[in-house]
Amino acid sequence: MLDDVRKPPIDENKDGLGLEEQEKTTGISSLSVFLGILQFVGTGFILIVIIGMNILLFQGLFHVWLRKNDQDSYATHVINGNLKMKTGDHQGAVFDFDMALEKNPNKAEAFVLRATAKGLLGDHQGAIIDYSKAIKIYPEYPGYYNDRRILKELNGDFEGACADWKKAVDLGLLTDMRFSGLNLSSELMEGRCQ
Repeated sequence: MLDDVRKPPIDENKDGLGLEEQEKTTGISSLSVFLGILQFVGTGFILIVIIGMNILLFQGLFHVWLRKNDQDSYATHVINGNLKMKTGDHQGAVFDFDMALEKNPNKAEAFVLRATAKGLLGDHQGAIIDYSKAIKIYPEYPGYYNDRRILKELNGDFEGACADWKKAVDLGLLTDMRFSGLNLSSELMEGRCQ
């Protein structure tokens, strides 16, 4: 019995084998367990990298989607600008039309709307410039020439006003039903622009 006390206890599994004997029979060593843990951690690290790359890819796609929706932003700014003009906030309207033109500088509509807001603020020269930009985009629309003509008259540029009037008439201003309310001013302009 005294011998049993002096012997170190043997770690036994269910089969009654010691740890060293178990490693020999199963082929599992402490080194193998350590390498397995490293492999598991490495796999986790790889998964984290893959997930991170997918997040970056998603962010890139989201950014592209936001750029695609710039047209929506254009429309939103045009709507907001129109609402501000209706409530008398002409300066705020100019700001919204500026933002719309930042999103899409090739829309004659936004230049005309901004010209209208500028005209209401008394900035006739700025409005004339915006109408000129609208005319560059859509040169066949007689209404733009007629509106610019009115602004030129207000600025005292009667020669420029007559040139715009003639161009508008050449493009069908007087025969186009959209402009049927201009008949009274047409007689006046014809007399001035002989």
